[in-house]
Amino acid sequence: MLGGVDTFAQNQTLYKRPQYNSLTDFVPVALVVEQPLILVARNDLPINNLPDFIAYAKANQDKMQYGSAGAGSGSHLACAQLNAAIGVDTTHVPYRGSAPAMQDIMAGRIDYFCALAAAAMPQLGSNSMKALAILTRNRSPLVPNLATAHEQGLTDFAAANWLAFFLPKGTQAAIVHKLNDVAVAAMTTPAVAARLKDIGADVVAPDRRSPEFFAEVRRKRDREMGCADQGGGRQRGVSTMKIPSRACRRKGVCTRARRASGLCRGHAGDCACMDARGSASGRLQPPWPTRD
Repeated sequence: MLGGVDTFAQNQTLYKRPQYNSLTDFVPVALVVEQPLILVARNDLPINNLPDFIAYAKANQDKMQYGSAGAGSGSHLACAQLNAAIGVDTTHVPYRGSAPAMQDIMAGRIDYFCALAAAAMPQLGSNSMKALAILTRNRSPLVPNLATAHEQGLTDFAAANWLAFFLPKGTQAAIVHKLNDVAVAAMTTPAVAARLKDIGADVVAPDRRSPEFFAEVRRKRDREMGCADQGGGRQRGVSTMKIPSRACRRKGVCTRARRASGLCRGHAGDCACMDARGSASGRLQPPWPTRD
């Protein structure tokens, strides 16, 4: 099965009672590619890098707005994760897709956006917006001169779309490793690598291709996303609702950045994500019915 960050990570924390557990119902075979995200900002925002952005956002968070491709989308959750890491609560403006969000950031109607690198490249090439940081842990071949958030002081921060192969739980280890070998061989052929680059996907580094590595990464990201997806900020133009975090309820953990910023606090063995004013956060509004 080919799965992505949406079905195997994000949906697990957006729904109160998911119909499957991506960590226990499937066996990871191989992380195949990442689609890097870029933090972009409107041209007239008085910043030029991530440290500038963090300082400006902390001083102006009550009036800043960020766009996304829709509530619960990858761009929404990436910016929510970024907001949680730096300790700000800005207003979320959901759009029906990335294109109108990109149009509004070029027009200066919103302040920032966590865009897929491949989608943002034409606008960055025409200087229609600013690129502040690549949000993957390592630099991307698409924009090799753009420093990562980690390099700019946001230690270990990473947000990206990814695709990976999975098998049902209980699959024998020998089969998992055999399919891992085949997948790795295929994605390193020149033709496949060239095609992936054309569509804006980065083949993962050799040290990140084993089933064991990917299993550990998924466990870590599941814990981090549990609270980050709760603190996406105020949302304009739609009603809001609380969506309990499965990871927080299960583990009672929050990201270190949210604890340090005071945006997340634990009580009675649980994790309560809080916004800057101390009110309950977790106000995502998915465009689909939630399941109780």
